[in-house]
Amino acid sequence: MSLAPWLRSALLPSVAGLLAIGIFIFDTFSPLQFAVAVLYVVVVLIAATRYQRRGVLIAASGCAALTVLSFLLVHGFKIAGTAPFRSIMSLAAICITTFLAFKNISTNERLRAAERQRANLARFKADVMPGWRPPNTSSRPTALA
Repeated sequence: MSLAPWLRSALLPSVAGLLAIGIFIFDTFSPLQFAVAVLYVVVVLIAATRYQRRGVLIAASGCAALTVLSFLLVHGFKIAGTAPFRSIMSLAAICITTFLAFKNISTNERLRAAERQRANLARFKADVMPGWRPPNTSSRPTALA
């Protein structure tokens, strides 16, 4: 069973926000010693499916802030052991995911512009050559949406 598009678009930001809060709570209060904050990349990817650059940047900044806040709440300003390295690794993963999301958004924008230009040119070619029909573009694969 599929959700209605309006419900899915309203639900996605809520899921991303709840996931970020859940990761923060788990990262802050869990006795496990591993890079839980790397899971914030899922939040960034969810934001990349719904928003443009600004929304992705806001989500990534929020995730990075939650990573730093969790580190400060648990370890304070003490830089000892592997905790700082785990936090740096998590921040690097968030940054790399954000960069790749920006590249995907840019690629999709260029693809849409090329398709608009192609459709515009096809319209003029149909006027010049009677009987010519533009190719079907609906079956062409696209980059991640």
